[in-house]
Amino acid sequence: MERFTAVCEEPARHQAAVLRHLLHLHRATTHLRRHGIQLPADFGAPEGDAQGAGAAAEDAGVAADAALRLLRQLPLTTYGDYAALIDKAVEAGRAVSEADPESQRRWEAATAALTGAQPVYAFWCSSGTTGGQKRLPASMHSVTANIKAFGLTSECNALAFPLTTSSGKDVRFSYAREVEGAA
Repeated sequence: MERFTAVCEEPARHQAAVLRHLLHLHRATTHLRRHGIQLPADFGAPEGDAQGAGAAAEDAGVAADAALRLLRQLPLTTYGDYAALIDKAVEAGRAVSEADPESQRRWEAATAALTGAQPVYAFWCSSGTTGGQKRLPASMHSVTANIKAFGLTSECNALAFPLTTSSGKDVRFSYAREVEGAA
């Protein structure tokens, strides 16, 4: 909770760091290449990264401006802008076979087009309430980020809205809708 409070004291600096980190993670995606954006390998790399030494030494204000300039070059997109890439990745994943090493390379290439260097291990499905179910690539990085966000949200909710039973235990309800293909 202390880290969250510290981030809240300098939100612009934290947002710039998150933007640079996301650009670093996704620097090899088809979307960025499609718009002529090529980032050096060390752009936005975490400070502990061997490749991130140059990025860590940059002035924070200059780094934030550079990330925002890049972001402004990108148009707003919809699921439709990624649907063909996602469909290609899903089909490549369904065709993976241990007997065919080339099928694994096709899967890796198809998912790299979506997420850069991050391996995709699954596709999450949206609820489909706004025009049909959509598939969202899930990497270990995205799962870890979501777990951290969920934990922080739970902690904040528990502080803001203490719901306890007579036994002193917290009462929380999570909701998950049935997903495509679930029995």
